[in-house]
Amino acid sequence: MAIALCLSMSTVAQSVSIGKVTNSIKIGPLAGNQALVFGIENTLRQILQYEGFSVVEDSDTKVNVEFFYFDLKKTSTQLAVFGSIKEEYQITARGYLVKDGKTKKKATVTEYATNKSKSTIIIDKGGKFSDAALDSAVKKVCFEIIKQLKL
Repeated sequence: MAIALCLSMSTVAQSVSIGKVTNSIKIGPLAGNQALVFGIENTLRQILQYEGFSVVEDSDTKVNVEFFYFDLKKTSTQLAVFGSIKEEYQITARGYLVKDGKTKKKATVTEYATNKSKSTIIIDKGGKFSDAALDSAVKKVCFEIIKQLKL
């Protein structure tokens, strides 16, 4: 009985809040884009829940994220009748673990994602990314931030 009680107590999820998410990207298609902020908040929520955390509105433990670099590198190759287009997204963000109002840890992460077909970046009003490679890069950055902050 005591063992079952201890096990049930240890499986209670740690509560965490998503604090301030900031888009500090200065140039490019996502500079100042508030839909990006909403999309990042949704992605952070999904990853935190997947990792076993209880995401609540007001917790002593908060995760703040600042996205400050976004780049899209396009490479095009043409050989006779064969053509290839490669797009590589690079996203850099910094995450902050805040406990009781004090920053306990920070982590800076850069991630890449590649798309081998040409596409247009569109973020709808719901914060969804239309490009799978961009969505992948954002998820990689958010996941790595959570991992490095070691909640």
